[in-house]
Order: sequence, then C-alpha cells, then structure tokens
Amino acid sequence: MPDTEEEGEDDDVLRGNILCDYGKHEKALECYERSLKKKEGNPVAHNNMAVALDALGRHDEALGHYERAVSLDPTYELAWYNMANCLVFLGREKDALEAYDKALDVQPYYTEAIYDKATLLATQGKTEDAMDLLNGLIDAEPEEVEHWLKKARLLESYGDADDALDSIEAALEISPDHKEAWNERGLLMYSLERYEDALMSFEKALDLDPGNAEIWNNRGFTYFMIGMYQQALDCYDKAIKIDPAYKHAWYNKGYTYHGMGELEKATVCYKRALEFEPNDEVVWNNLGNAYYNLDRWQESIPYFERAIEVMPDYEIAWNNIGNALDKMKRYKEAVPYHTKSLDIRPDFDYALYAKGHDIARMGQLDEGLELIVQSLELNPNYDHTWLAKADVLEWLGRPDEAIDALNNALILNPLFIEAWVMRAEMFDEVGLHGEAAASRAEALRAIDMLIASSGEPKVDVMRAEFLETLDHYREAMLCIDNAVSRPMPEPKLLAHKIDLLAKSGQAEDALAVAKDLEASGRAEPEILNGLAEAAVRVGEYDTAVAACERVKTSGAEPNYLVLAEALLGTGKKREACAALNKVKIAKAEEAVRRGELFTWAESPKDALKSYSRALELDPGCADARLGSARLYLSRGDAKKAGKEIDGAIGIEPESAVAWALAALLNLKLGRKKKALDNVARALSYDKSDPEVLEAVIEVYDACGEPQKAQKMRGRLEKLRPKAAQRTVGRALAEAVGRH
Repeated sequence: MPDTEEEGEDDDVLRGNILCDYGKHEKALECYERSLKKKEGNPVAHNNMAVALDALGRHDEALGHYERAVSLDPTYELAWYNMANCLVFLGREKDALEAYDKALDVQPYYTEAIYDKATLLATQGKTEDAMDLLNGLIDAEPEEVEHWLKKARLLESYGDADDALDSIEAALEISPDHKEAWNERGLLMYSLERYEDALMSFEKALDLDPGNAEIWNNRGFTYFMIGMYQQALDCYDKAIKIDPAYKHAWYNKGYTYHGMGELEKATVCYKRALEFEPNDEVVWNNLGNAYYNLDRWQESIPYFERAIEVMPDYEIAWNNIGNALDKMKRYKEAVPYHTKSLDIRPDFDYALYAKGHDIARMGQLDEGLELIVQSLELNPNYDHTWLAKADVLEWLGRPDEAIDALNNALILNPLFIEAWVMRAEMFDEVGLHGEAAASRAEALRAIDMLIASSGEPKVDVMRAEFLETLDHYREAMLCIDNAVSRPMPEPKLLAHKIDLLAKSGQAEDALAVAKDLEASGRAEPEILNGLAEAAVRVGEYDTAVAACERVKTSGAEPNYLVLAEALLGTGKKREACAALNKVKIAKAEEAVRRGELFTWAESPKDALKSYSRALELDPGCADARLGSARLYLSRGDAKKAGKEIDGAIGIEPESAVAWALAALLNLKLGRKKKALDNVARALSYDKSDPEVLEAVIEVYDACGEPQKAQKMRGRLEKLRPKAAQRTVGRALAEAVGRH
C-alpha cells in the first residue's frame, strides 16, 4: 500500500498516489521518479514507487526501492511490511518473515503485518505459531471483530471448519449486525455445501448492506450451485447494477449461462469480465470453452492461447488447445499440446487420455492404450476415457473388451448416447444383433429421457436399470435412493434426437418430430436446422428451404450444406453454389459433403478444392479420395483417377465403392479381366450399395455377362425406395455422367 503522508508537501508524490488509486501505475511511476530527482533521500517516494512497481508485477525492481526506503528510515514500518509482501511474491519466505518482524518491532500491534505473517506461517505448515499470533491479538483486543474473522479465515484455510465457525459466531456475539461477519459465515457455509445456511447468511448481510456488490455475487453463485439459475442471474444483475465494473459478477453470470447451455450469452459476459481484468487466465480459458462447446473449435483456440500468455504453465489451457484440434481431426498437431500439458502436470488424467487417444488414431495403438489405462488409474470416473479405451480396443480387434469398457462408461453415465451407439456396433461385430438393436433403442431412450427431464424424472432411474442388467443390484438401489431432478431440455438436445432418428433410417419419423416441435412453438434455430436436414432426407426440398430461411430470419446461420442440397433438389444450382461458399468447414466429412454437392451442382473445380480441404483436415479420409476419383473418371483423367482410387484402397482396403471405381477405371482402359476381378472384389465386401451395383451392372454389360447384369439389376430395384427420392448419391451419378 502507498504511504499517504504528505512528505514535504511533495506534489509529485501526492499526484502519484492519486494515479495509483485509479490503477494508473505507469503514470504514477513518472511522478515518483520526478520526486526522487528532486530529493533522492525521500523514503515515502521510494516506498510508493515500489508499490506501483509491485502492481505492475516488477517485484525485483520494487524490492530495491523498499530496501532504499528502510535504509533511509529504519523505523518505517509500512515499508518493512510492503517489503515482506514483495518477498512473498518472490518466493523468499524466510526473508519475508524477517521483514514482518522488523515492521512489528516498530509497531507491535500492526494488525495487517500480524495477519499476513500468520498466513505465511500457516502456508509453511506452522499452524500453531500462526494461531499464537492471532490469539495474541484477540487477547489484547477481545472485542475487535476483525481479529475473530481473520482467525476464522485462517482456520478455514487449513480445514478446521468447526473452529472457524466458532470464531465467526464469536464475532457475531460481539456485533450481531456486522455485515462482513455474516458474509464470512455465508462463505464458510458455502464451502461446507450447506447452501441453505449460506443463503440465509448472505440474506442477513444484505439486509445490513443492500448496496454490497460482493455479497450479491456470493449469493448468486450459491443459487447457481443448487440449480436455481434465474435467481443466480438476478443476484449477479444486482451486483452489476451496483458496480458495473465488478469482474467477478460478470464472470459468474457467464459461468451460469455456460451451465445453462446458453453459450452465446456466456461469451458476452466473459468478454465483459475481461474488459475489467484482462489478465485472468481462467476467464480466457472459459471463454475458449464456450466457443468449443458451440462447436466453433477454431475460434476457441486464440482464447486458450491468451490464457497461456497470462499463465504459461496453465496446463488446462494447453490441453484444451489439443482438444480443439482433436475435434477438427488434426491429431498430429494436437499431440504436442497434450504433451506440454503433461510436462507441466504429469498426473493430468484428461491430458493422458486425450494424448493416448490421439496417438492411437495415428496408428500407435498399444502406446495409446497404455496412456488411456494410466488415465483411468488416476480417474476411473470419467465416461469419455472409457469410451476412448473402447475405441482403441476395437481398433486392436478386441470387441469383447471394448464392450466391457463401454459398460463402464454407461454405468457412469447411462445417458451417454455415443457409448450406446458404439455398443450397438460392437455387438453387431460379434454377431449379437439382438443386443445391438437393444443398445440402439437405449440410445434413443437416453435422448427421450434427457428431453423429458424438464419435470421431475430422475436420471439415476436409468442408471439403476442399467446396473440391474449387469446384476449390480446394490448399486442400483443406491441410484434409486439418490435420484435427482434434471434441467430443462435444450434445443440442441431436441435437434440431436431428430438427427439420430434420421441417421437410424427413420427420416420420416425425424421429420414428424421436427414438425410437431415447430407446431408447438419450438422454433429455435437448432430445431429448424434439424427439420431441414430431415426434410432433405425424405425429398421435401421446399420444406427444407423454408426452414433454413426461418433460421436466417431469426438472425442465426442455417446449415448451409443442408440448404445447398435442398436448393439443388429444386433445381437452383446457382443459389446452391452461393450457399456452399458460405459453409465454414471444420471437419473432413463436411468438406466431403460440400464436394459431393458441388459435383451435383456441376462445379467440378470447387468440388476438387473441397476434397483437397477434407484431406488437409484428415489425411485418412477415404471418402475425399473417392469423390476426387469419381470426378477424374468423369473427365477421362485415368492417371489421376487411378491415383485417388489407390489412395482410397490404401486407407480402406475393404471399400466396396473403391473397388467398384477401380473396375470402371479398368473398363475405360480396356482391361476387362481386371475390371471383372475388381467387381468380384467389390461384391465380396458389399452387395447392397447402389453405387457398387450400378458399377457392377455397367461392367457386366460391357464384358458380355447379360445374365449376371440382369441379376444385379433385380437386386438394385429391390433396394430402390418405392417413391423415387432424389439423394446426393444418385444425383452424383447423374452429374458425373454429364461431364
């Protein structure tokens, strides 16, 4: 703290003090420097200059000025005290204790020095010495409330909550209307998860001081912890109205919106918090998290990087950059970030599992599995780590073990839709198709249960039912006993249900659900985009276009891939290309789909660019190579087509489509025997893909095999939908044929 003594009526010192009070420390330094040029032996100017340097983080420079101040005036207790705090920042704790003692030699009841010395002793594990200091103060001034509160804070800091509460109660006996004592009581109750008691204490404090922004903020976060989000937001708004620059209230408001899933609102609040405190790494990190959760992964990375600028050893932010790159399938780039996180904190389980999953994706399966197992040893209660383990076990050809890992994920989170879907795939792989169907049904049921949780349903009921299927009856009963209510359904979740129905072959049901939601007033952008996607799948292109236009009207962005496909379905190729140029590509599969749609729109140059982008995002994207191969085949460029087909087969040796395209290429080159061999290979992998069957028919016709060709035509007709629906795949075949 700066000394406000008017040393020699020095105007520069006084002006510097005012600037310090307003946080303008660089300007304050100029004033103190001018003062010292006039009189170098001014201890107050040296002390105050050091305070400004401390505020700027320049502790080494500050220390020199504190030392000069006390050399000029060895009885200058404020300079000794400030020097001690500076030494704590520099990690010189022994020297700091000596400086506190020097201050106390001058003024034995210098309360701030006693408090801070006691705190330092407690951090060194010398709790008895720390308590002796505070008890000495209390013995000297037993009616001083602040002494009791300092003792309570110290007791709480090393886990003695009961004695801390006794000290707070002693303070309230002395002064029943002491607002800070009630606030301290609320904070202690909060830390003990006694939230109702905390709210009562904060309410009492606010009765005494309704204009206290800090207490409104504390009350708000307590409401957040018990799921009363609107009450929490109301409290933050009260705090902000009192102090518009109160960073903590802006941050907590953002955090509450984050917890509610209202991520755009969260970003606004986080940014306001950063206006007032731009050097808070946690706020930068959570701002990045909000964009990450909005699936805007590339946008999230600069915010994580800002967190690291503030705190270079912030392992969470390093790991989060890796996570964002993972989402974009840039695994090779992600690994160094996870590694850096582990360099800082070797037992960081989330980074271990993320790095393990990445290197496994890059082909180092055993090494990746080892890291994931290490992560589970540190934290066996994270469902996504079990899912990652299941992924790697599947790649290693160990489906039974993968199912066991998925079971563990589902015990932890029975509403883990991705785990249910993968469990179904694993059961199909081992031939247990009934179990697979049951798992898919559970995935849909999980979504329904999350949606229905707006009332009083209990998520633990589903957990209990799943545990029962594994004969874990005792754990199931505990889940029933501890059933809890769930939050309101979010548009994103409703859209997820629509998407899952469509992907599971129930596109008409998906469209019906979406239309029912729209009719009931649920016209959020996520739901309208889901409606458009479902409408495209069943060929209702005008419905899809209308839904996308409503999304635009709301101020949000439609799914431009869906809009483009719908426009193509109505014959509007120019408008479709305009929509495709607005697509923000973050995933390889999005780039592939854009390439397919550009092909349909008869824009092969743009299609090839899209496939190239897909391969930049994921070099192992076989679909991108197949898309390019189709285009090169249609243009008669056999060399480039062959290169792309070979690349696709190198990635997926059992790709029926790749072998079918190889057959067409060999047919064009006059290699009929090779074409027939390729056809046989394609059919050995898949006899139900329309694109494969069309290629097979063309080869059989050209090679004089009319009976085989007719048989394939019969099979193809059975696969055709009763109502002729325009699909991307079919449109591709027609478009390619025209080039």
